[in-house]
Amino acid sequence: MRAPICAAFLAMCAFAAFAPSGVGAQSGSDLAKDPALVARWTFDSARWPLGGGSGAASPSPAAATLPKNVPGVFGKAFDFSPADKSMLEVAPGILPKGIRQLTFSAWVAPRRNSGNLPILYKGDVGRHGDNRITFGIKGGKFISFGINCGGNYAELDAFAPPALFDGTPHHVVVSFDGKTMRAYFDGVEIGSFERQVPLSTVHDFAPLRISRDAVANSNYSSLEKAANHGAPFFIGFAPGRNNEFFDGILDDLRFYSRALTEAEIQALLAEAGDSTAGKAGPVPASLGIFSAPETLEALLGAADKVSPNDTNRRYEFHLALNKRFPADVNAYTMKWKKSPAELLFLDQASRRALAQNLVTPSKGGNPAPAFEYLPITDFQWAALSKTEHAKWRNAKALKEKLENPSAVISAADLYRLQDLVHDRPATRERVAAYVEPRTPETRDRTAEEARAVVEADWLFQANGKPTVGLALQEIAYTRA
Repeated sequence: MRAPICAAFLAMCAFAAFAPSGVGAQSGSDLAKDPALVARWTFDSARWPLGGGSGAASPSPAAATLPKNVPGVFGKAFDFSPADKSMLEVAPGILPKGIRQLTFSAWVAPRRNSGNLPILYKGDVGRHGDNRITFGIKGGKFISFGINCGGNYAELDAFAPPALFDGTPHHVVVSFDGKTMRAYFDGVEIGSFERQVPLSTVHDFAPLRISRDAVANSNYSSLEKAANHGAPFFIGFAPGRNNEFFDGILDDLRFYSRALTEAEIQALLAEAGDSTAGKAGPVPASLGIFSAPETLEALLGAADKVSPNDTNRRYEFHLALNKRFPADVNAYTMKWKKSPAELLFLDQASRRALAQNLVTPSKGGNPAPAFEYLPITDFQWAALSKTEHAKWRNAKALKEKLENPSAVISAADLYRLQDLVHDRPATRERVAAYVEPRTPETRDRTAEEARAVVEADWLFQANGKPTVGLALQEIAYTRA
């Protein structure tokens, strides 16, 4: 089903300019009128305006059906189904120019805790790398939020509390205040990631290419048209090699062009009143066994001993990870574009494959990435500081462990291995054109020609003034 979007309707859906940061806490009803509210999809209606609210949206050509209207937290909600390929496409131009902060808020009730469940997705790729804007549930384990800051795309992956998958709607919010990405679950912050550089969007870095998958699944008529606004903004869908659909209920999806405060997020939660939505809330974290480890590596080691089925303990680990070692988590996330918590969810085959990739020499014959600086000679070992000596002694033991095909590789082993890999320059630089090396031709000279060459060379060195003083200086240099 495909319905045209008439120009008159789009003109009615004006999006307000964003407000400056520092706006005080507001009630839920005030936030519905906030000038920074770029768009709101109430999903109360399957008729025009599609979904209700202030955000123009339409069914995409690839959508077999519209999402079904079902009871929601506030009136009606939309039930998205991968089997029906139900999804929505946001009207072009919704992303404000000059935006430097943002908040996405939604009530969600996912039907499964596996795979990726996109809530909002915009897949721009530009000159300065990946400019995607993503908000969803990743791998059935994380509330994921991805943006580009200063030309560098990275995601905040906040470990989802087990309550997210209990079948009742929960309030999920992600925000960026210009310095820190945050994720909230039922009014409680569950993860953060410092960026300290400005938000970059399609308006800052014009995309060089638009995904053909995105255009094929959208109402854009051509790549040229898509280039005006970048990739489409989808609700409940992320195009790609394996198209991904949200599976479950979405209600009251909002997009603000500023970062809401925690008090304001709790005001949105309070709007649900006495409904069952959000009642389970986050699991209180005692941190328990995760309070003792002194390093992030040791914390991963403790978490690796917890059963994968003990989701409450895994959630405690994630909170401890972000509270105790935020700088280490930030550094890891920027380097590897994912949370170190993801190492815990790899099986042994995947762990060994990752380890092999980190230690295998390149085709050019360069040393294995993780062990390229491992000392070899006694002289190299003797030149190390006490700290470096301990680091490489542990690395040598890890290398020997990996060479044993029956050894069990832990999440802490992988973290240590990744820490040994040094960043490489990622920007290509122009270099001089290659010239084939060759030996210059030689020939005999007559005495007169040889004398002329020597005199010309001497005149050049003497700047055309061959004085006795300069001659004596040259003799002294030669003798020295």
